[in-house]
Amino acid sequence: MLALAALALAIGQAGRLLLLSPDGPGRTIDTLVALCLAAPLSVLALRRTSNPEARSYALGGAFGLMFFTCILGIDRIDPTTVGWLMVGDWAQHYLGWEMYRHEGLNLPPGRITGLWHPVGTSIVFTDSLPLLAMPLSVLSPWLPEQFQYIGAFMALSFVLQGALAARLAQHAGLQAGAQLLVALLFVNAPFLIARLGHDTLTAHWTLLACLLLATAVRSDQAVRVWYVIVVLSTLIHPYLAAMCGPMAGAALWWQLRDSPRRVIAHGIGGTLLAGGLLWAAGAFIIRSQPSLTATVPYGHYSANLLTFVTPMNRSVMLPEWPMATTGQSEGYAYLGVGVLLLLLIALALLKLPRNVNAPRFPARLWLTASALAAFGVSTVMAVGDVRVLDFPQNGGLFGVFRSSGRFVWPLAYMLMAGAILAIAARYGPRRSAWVLLAVAALQVFDLSSTHAELTVLSRAHRSHPWQSPLLDPSWDALASQRRHLAFIPPPACGEVPADWIAFQQLAARHALTFNAGFLARHDGAASEAHCHTLAEQMAAGTLPRDALYVVNPQWKERLLSGLPEQTQCRQLDGFETCVVPGNDSAELDDGE
Repeated sequence: MLALAALALAIGQAGRLLLLSPDGPGRTIDTLVALCLAAPLSVLALRRTSNPEARSYALGGAFGLMFFTCILGIDRIDPTTVGWLMVGDWAQHYLGWEMYRHEGLNLPPGRITGLWHPVGTSIVFTDSLPLLAMPLSVLSPWLPEQFQYIGAFMALSFVLQGALAARLAQHAGLQAGAQLLVALLFVNAPFLIARLGHDTLTAHWTLLACLLLATAVRSDQAVRVWYVIVVLSTLIHPYLAAMCGPMAGAALWWQLRDSPRRVIAHGIGGTLLAGGLLWAAGAFIIRSQPSLTATVPYGHYSANLLTFVTPMNRSVMLPEWPMATTGQSEGYAYLGVGVLLLLLIALALLKLPRNVNAPRFPARLWLTASALAAFGVSTVMAVGDVRVLDFPQNGGLFGVFRSSGRFVWPLAYMLMAGAILAIAARYGPRRSAWVLLAVAALQVFDLSSTHAELTVLSRAHRSHPWQSPLLDPSWDALASQRRHLAFIPPPACGEVPADWIAFQQLAARHALTFNAGFLARHDGAASEAHCHTLAEQMAAGTLPRDALYVVNPQWKERLLSGLPEQTQCRQLDGFETCVVPGNDSAELDDGE
């Protein structure tokens, strides 16, 4: 009975999301995929098996994929479908990869010399997922001209989120129906859904892996799992590495508590491994301190002390709380009404005797998650819009992790998982399952309007596909005969002449260098030095002749003073464009 109710809730939510999404061929395909997943989901939830661990992984993973299909669309995993990526962070990540794939061998391997040229950057600072970008760059000659892995990675993140959550529930002694409900709670985590626009930060399953390392991994496997977590989190995103390193380290310390020397040795080994991987991905190419701090100080992107109960317009039940800064959305960790009720129930049951054999998180893991959350709260501590402590900082570690609010995620997941473990240990698997059913139903209702709106917005690319503003065929003809695509001025030197997305795509398509783009960090000192060099080249008439220039009209006279008299300029698709004609290069005609 419970398993049927859990299936009805999970499949019902998926069906509602599909019905609310825009009509068309895409929705038909999504519906077919969801129906195909519903069949094995039902079998896994209703039938017994001789391998309960494998069933847990499959059950949670199937629901994760179903949820991804219904809220984003299965067509996102098509590596040749790229139009939906041409917005915001997705564009930064995808086009960073497209620039990187044309690079030769660099040191470190993750360096990109052709983007933000001539200063350069790396795949870490384009957030292009080094875990996939580096190995796939070797295969680039055999990949399609347009190739993306972002959609597949996000789908995998939801699969693993559901799979590891279900495994955690299975380890707590819960049956298949309850495991499905736990997977639903973790896949529906509001602060996971809020990261859909930033694909690498959907890998919250790395944090769940840390929780499993502390509770469900055998001691003889702990060291191997520790190194796997270190490698994966480091090559996905530095913030995840900074969270998973301490969390997995605390879990390993618990597993190897009888052997302090092994803990120290593997702690040092994991740290050195993470440092080596970060170097290879290009995380250390920025050497000047000013580039590591922003005009917005550490504390602006902090976590509010009410973050677990602040929905930020993602709840139909709870009111909004004003925030101390607009940047506190980075510390968003709303748990949802269902999970908040689960926490209250767990607290009420603390006085009851618990099953001594039931798993629970060690104190050192709680302390580690709490310390990370304290770092997330930062030196601008606020309850709503009331500042308890206001001491903004710049520089050093504060500059590296300026979006400090994200560090509350480990504690948020520990509260969710800890409440489930506590209820299972005191109520037993059967009664706990009914509690989870009520909580999951409440959670789905609380988040229903947000998920519905997100579904409609995320499918907008089907009805309104992205269209490049560069429609004139002359762009490709001009670019094919040159080595550089240059904005005059580049971003560090003044107001750029155009949005970067279409032009970076053009540069990537023709393997040109590009002196603009969008980066998570850039070398401020080197960029400023380049501005001085650019001014000197204009004054001396030594600007590169083999570049396609897109110029801010206010800078046109300065640009032409640094180029030969035969330089040709005209507007293409509304952008002021200049080239130096040559014997073997395409030229700008007069447009007549």
